[in-house]
Amino acid sequence: KEIEIGERVIAKLKSKDFGEITIGVSTTLCRYYLLPYLKEFMKLYPHIKIKVVSTPTHTTLSQIEEEKIDLGIVGASHPLEKHDFIYLKTIQDIFVAEQQYLDSLHLRKPTDIFKKGSFMFLEKGNISRQHVDEYLKQKEIVIEPEVVTSTMEYLIEFAKIGLGVTCVIKDTVEKELQNGELVEIKFDDQINVRQVGIASKKNRGISTAEQAFIKYMQDKFQANTKDNMN
Repeated sequence: KEIEIGERVIAKLKSKDFGEITIGVSTTLCRYYLLPYLKEFMKLYPHIKIKVVSTPTHTTLSQIEEEKIDLGIVGASHPLEKHDFIYLKTIQDIFVAEQQYLDSLHLRKPTDIFKKGSFMFLEKGNISRQHVDEYLKQKEIVIEPEVVTSTMEYLIEFAKIGLGVTCVIKDTVEKELQNGELVEIKFDDQINVRQVGIASKKNRGISTAEQAFIKYMQDKFQANTKDNMN
């Protein structure tokens, strides 16, 4: 009987229908790049237990190294040296503000925003904040933000009520850009794009359940890319 039970467990693992995955992900990446796909995955694989740990990306990467979590949904602007990384999609960070607020500044050119605008950024330890800071440093622009917060969702809401200018992932404000609640401030040279993907500990064996999740996410993002191109 014990041999039969063992064989059944192995069969389940081989069928990708059994297992447990702990996924680390930031609040923003969870909302836009994990939650929309999680329900269907759990329907397809009801015996795979998913545990989601909400942490900033730098914490997610550390916990992967320490093997406290299995996988991470992360945004990367540079190659990850200590992690394997499976690409899902490219993301663009943009500066946005409310139109009336921009009108009140009487800008002659878009870059005047850095002299006249009030800025709202994420906390310094945040990966997205580091990315925008690198861009500003390359431009030799120094900004002391009036508002600093821990989540991109707050920045979006603050910008919508005209409190100032912020920098967010474009995907997070598609609705606001379409309905005119926010306006993208376009410059001649944009912030470098980043990649969202699935990180795991370098050279660590990937379980069958994790393989199923990775394959599912790759298929979903590839399908979305094709739909957007059509």
